[in-house]
Amino acid sequence: MLDFFIALFGGIYYAGKYINEKTSIEAANARSDALCKARQADYDRFIAKMTDRELERKVEQDVYRGKYKELIEKVSMDVLAKGFARGLNLEDRHCRPFQMVNVYPNYRLLIAMASMGKLPYSVAAFGIRRPVDGDLWDILAIFMEWLDKELQSHGVEPMVFQGEGLPSMAVNGVKVYAKDAQRRHGCYGWYSMRLFL
Repeated sequence: MLDFFIALFGGIYYAGKYINEKTSIEAANARSDALCKARQADYDRFIAKMTDRELERKVEQDVYRGKYKELIEKVSMDVLAKGFARGLNLEDRHCRPFQMVNVYPNYRLLIAMASMGKLPYSVAAFGIRRPVDGDLWDILAIFMEWLDKELQSHGVEPMVFQGEGLPSMAVNGVKVYAKDAQRRHGCYGWYSMRLFL
C-alpha cells in the first residue's frame, strides 16, 4: 500500500512538474515570437521609409545623365581631402590613386539618394561591408561619416557599426580607423537592422 501512495504522489509531483515546464516553455516561445515579429515589423517600417524602388531607378538614370555631377564630385573630393588631411594611404599597391568607386562601387547613386534622405534598397536592407582592399577601410569610414550626417539631417536614425563578434556601436561622432583592430571588420547599418547585423 505504501508503494502505491509513493507512486501516486510521485506521479502527481512529476506530472505537475512536466505541466509547469511545458507552460514555461510555451510562454518563452510566445515572448520570443512576439520579439521576432516586433523586430521584423520595425525592419519592414525602416525599409518602407528609406527606400523607393521607382525613385531609385529614376535617380540612377539621372546620375548617369550627369544630373548630380556637382554634388557627387564635391562629396568625393571632400572625402578624399579629409583622408589626405588625416594622413591616410590614398594609393593602391601599384601606386595608383584610389577613386571613390574603389571605396564603394555604387557611390554615385548612394550620394544622390542620401541627399534626398533615402537609400538604395541593397544598402538599406543589408548595410555596407568593408571594401576588399583593407587600405580603403579608413576612407570608407570618412564616407560613412558624411552619409550618416546627411541622413540625420533628413531625420534618419544614426548609423551603427557592427564589428565581428561585437555589440553594435554608434558611428556618429566615433572615428572608425583601421588601426582600431576591433572595428576593422564588420558592417555599417542602422538600428532598425539590428535583427540582421
